[in-house]
This record gives sequence, structure tokens and C-alpha cells, in this order.
Amino acid sequence: MSLALDRSLIADRLELSDLLARLSRAVDRADRAGIIACYAEESYDDHGAGFKGSGREFADYICGGSPTSAQALFLLHHLGQQLFDIEGDEAFGETAYMMDMKTGDGKFVHACGRYLDYFQRIDGRWRVKYRRVVSEWTGAIDADEFPRSDTQLRSARDRSDPLYDRKRWPDSV
Repeated sequence: MSLALDRSLIADRLELSDLLARLSRAVDRADRAGIIACYAEESYDDHGAGFKGSGREFADYICGGSPTSAQALFLLHHLGQQLFDIEGDEAFGETAYMMDMKTGDGKFVHACGRYLDYFQRIDGRWRVKYRRVVSEWTGAIDADEFPRSDTQLRSARDRSDPLYDRKRWPDSV
């Protein structure tokens, strides 16, 4: 294997990993445009019993049609180990995930599983073409939240989340 090939594979793996991180962040922030940008125009997402459809339909589902998403006070995905098999402009990936969510009725939901993804490089950029979600475990417990200070940053499932203000120090202090 040549050094140039190694660098190309490394770059592809980094781009695929970044793509999945951006998709998870867009889901967590209910960012419709961000979710759509991660999928190929012709795509399919199989989230199991709750959702099956195109990437665009998945964005609509997360940002307004999902009973789970609608009741989430926060949603946070944690991505674990990732393995990618890259074959030219196609790739197959397996990514472990954990998802945490707090609902309006005081439940703390935890889920874990794997994303099995088929990717295509389209116009020079990797996109999710087909996603299957393999659930390992999902459960909920009653959760009391510790009190927070009024000055503590709080997350939001929209563009009011601190992620989007792009503050720079020292003008942001």
C-alpha cells in the first residue's frame, strides 16, 4: 500500500466520521437542513418500528413529526468506535452509539446500539445513502435533575443553542 493511498484512506475515514458527527449533532439540535445535508438525495433510513423513509423524510420526522423528538427536553448522541470499509466512492460503516434524552414527564431515556451505514461519495462529498439502526437496548428511569445556576449555559433543540452563537473570547465574556 502506497503512502498516497494511506493518506487518501485516512482522509476518507475522517470525512466519514465527521459526517456522522454532524448528522448526530443535527438530530440533537433538531436542525432540519443539517440532517438533510448528510443524506444523499436518494436515500433510505430504517430506524426500525418508529421510522422508515428517505433522509429528507427523516429530517421532517425529527424536526416535527416524531413523538419521541417532540417530547425531548434534550437529546444527546454519543458516537463510539467506528469501522469503515472504503471501496472507491462507496463505503460501508459500523458505528456504535448511545443516546440520552430527558422527556417532559421527567423520564431519562437511554438507548444504545449500532448504525450500519452505506455511503456514497457524490460530487466529491460523502453522504449517507442507506442507514439501518440496530438497537441493543433502550430503557427509561424517573430522573430528578440537580438544580442549576441561572448563569449556567443550557442546551436547546433549536438555533438558540449556544453552539450557534459562535462567541469568541474575550468579547464574549
